Amino acid sequence: MTQQRERRFSERVAVEMPVTWYLLGPDGQARSHGGCLDDVSTTGVGLLSTESAAAGKLIALAIRTAELDLDAVGEVRRLTRWAGGWRMGVVFLNLSPEQRVKLTRLVLGKRV
Repeated sequence: MTQQRERRFSERVAVEMPVTWYLLGPDGQARSHGGCLDDVSTTGVGLLSTESAAAGKLIALAIRTAELDLDAVGEVRRLTRWAGGWRMGVVFLNLSPEQRVKLTRLVLGKRV
């Protein structure tokens, strides 16, 4: 059995947060999808959803919880089958300093 190498360079924490994500459709219209974040880091998220976006696709994320209020754009880096649908590894693109501070506070607050 081979071990999968960790590709992240920043600490990630386990979460369970609802998220709405958007993918631009072939007609140019953004389609919204629901999902749940299962982990968060300052550089990206793990997103569980019944819908998927292929690796390399850009998606927009809207996270609205008491712990985190964030709009971000990310690139799907990894797509794997999950029991309830799909798991996407998403890396954030072009975060502002304020967005990074929000994510850092969340990660530091979730450390065990």
